[in-house]
Amino acid sequence: MVEGAKVFIRELEDSKLIKELIYYRDRVKSNKEIMDLLSIIHKEEDDNMLIYYRKKIYSYDDYREYMIRYNELSMIVGSINKMFRELMDEKVGGCYESY
Repeated sequence: MVEGAKVFIRELEDSKLIKELIYYRDRVKSNKEIMDLLSIIHKEEDDNMLIYYRKKIYSYDDYREYMIRYNELSMIVGSINKMFRELMDEKVGGCYESY
C-alpha cells in the first residue's frame, strides 16, 4: 500500500492538474492587484465588504483558474484521506475506531 501511495504521489506531482495549479499560482502571486485583494479579504470583517471583494477577486481569470484547480486537488486529497481512514481503521462494535 505504501509503495502504491508513493507511485500515486509521483504521478500526481507530474500531472497536468499540478502543473496548471503551479502556473496559475505563480500568475496570481505576480499580480499585485490580486495580492492586495487577498490581503484585504483576510483582514475584512464586514460581511458585505467581503462579498464585494470576493466577487472582485473572482473577476480575475488567473485567480478563478487557480481556485478551480485548487478545489479539484482538495477533493482528490479528501478522497484519498477517506480511503486511508477506511483502510487503516478497525471496526469495533459496528463503528470505526481510529488509532
